[in-house]
Amino acid sequence: MGSPSVSEAPRGPLGRSEADPLPSSRAWARGLPPSLRLAAASPTELRFAGWWPARAPLVLSPVWLALASLTWLAPSPSDGGRVLVSLLCLGVALGLIARGRPRRVEVRVQPNELQLTWARGTVEALPAAARWLLVVEQAPEAPQPRYAAVLVHGEQRWPLLVSEDPARLLRELRTVLSHWPGEVAQEWGLPSSVQPWVFRPAAPPAEPGAPGERLVLRGWRAAAGLRWVLGVMTGLVLLDLAFLLVTASGHVPAVHPLGLALPALMASCLITIAASVATRHPRLVVGPQLAVEQRVLGLRGARQQVPSNAVRGVYPLATRGSAQHLLIDSSEGPLALLVRAREAAQVREELARSLARLAHAVPASESITSVPRRWQSG
Repeated sequence: MGSPSVSEAPRGPLGRSEADPLPSSRAWARGLPPSLRLAAASPTELRFAGWWPARAPLVLSPVWLALASLTWLAPSPSDGGRVLVSLLCLGVALGLIARGRPRRVEVRVQPNELQLTWARGTVEALPAAARWLLVVEQAPEAPQPRYAAVLVHGEQRWPLLVSEDPARLLRELRTVLSHWPGEVAQEWGLPSSVQPWVFRPAAPPAEPGAPGERLVLRGWRAAAGLRWVLGVMTGLVLLDLAFLLVTASGHVPAVHPLGLALPALMASCLITIAASVATRHPRLVVGPQLAVEQRVLGLRGARQQVPSNAVRGVYPLATRGSAQHLLIDSSEGPLALLVRAREAAQVREELARSLARLAHAVPASESITSVPRRWQSG
């Protein structure tokens, strides 16, 4: 082809020998939820929405609801004191629910009026020219990094797009930029010439027919230790349930149907949880269409795909943890595959070889100059 492959191209910021820390970010300093998505977009208004997760007090609410119901379930008639205690317990339960329930947050941007509205109607002034900064943060308790597109105005920062999937974030950022153009800078460790938020979205491709030759690259899975421990614990609990059923059934004249249904329900839930953790993983299918799929229990979940001949480059994103994203930049939109950081280089090489074979298999009727420069890489 005359141009370097992914493995032969100059290494970008992540290829340096020194281990520089990730750039510091104040993206979450303004108290916005840990995940924000683009909910609606128009030339007059951009609306971003997210949820604060449920908080710990919510866990206690079922206990107080159960205490509140005891008065009404008791066989003896209720008196005033018991009714009062029941109402007090109900009040505590409702208070815990109100305190700990998930909360929805909306942020509205009006580009024409240069206003941002958030947090109970607080209005902030926006610059005439928008400036976005792409940042990444690795929480100590999280196995994978989190990405954000931060709207910057002087010392003020609003993380309006936050996601664990960088490809989804970039697609939403492109929609925002189509309605409100602005400058974008990035701290993801990409080469300065790479702009994965610039692409032309194409119509969704039809589902492929009979699959030909293709390569399947598996992404990040739960740690092997976790899978083994979960499997052993599930087996021991199932063995204990079976032992209790066998030994207890011989001492009772009849077994109530619930005595069998409830252990069976518990066993099926444990098996489903263990199997889901063991089998859940993303995978990259390389063929005429490059597709990223989410797989669990052998079933295919979310799927994103682009033509393989639209790939412009493959880039590892900055990370501190054990998981790392490979960003696949294409002229029809980005894809991202989460892999183990120690396996990122190997997966990248396999993808490069597969794309090279596909490039050599381009029909003679197609000009080779029409194939994008997919071998550029950081």
